[in-house]
Amino acid sequence: MVENVRTSLFLVPMVGVVLAVATGLTTLAIDRRMRQGVSDLPLGLSSTVDSARAVLTTIAGATITVAGIAFSVSLLVIQLGSSQYSPRGDLAVPLGVADGAV
Repeated sequence: MVENVRTSLFLVPMVGVVLAVATGLTTLAIDRRMRQGVSDLPLGLSSTVDSARAVLTTIAGATITVAGIAFSVSLLVIQLGSSQYSPRGDLAVPLGVADGAV
């Protein structure tokens, strides 16, 4: 039984779904409780349109930065890998032999 649970591909996603639903219900309950205003919230938990815009701008900037770094690293890997190839190799034919001059 324990082995079946450990190797199951269903358990971990299901636990994630249950935790997400529980978190959603908890935050909805907190939101209903605080419906009248944000005066009793701690200073760090109050939000405005400007603070939401600042958070989204930061997330967008970080996402673009990570994408740029990933693209640069992938180009670097391709460049370093292609530098291992050369037009001259063990199978290259000298110029004189190819023309029949030898």
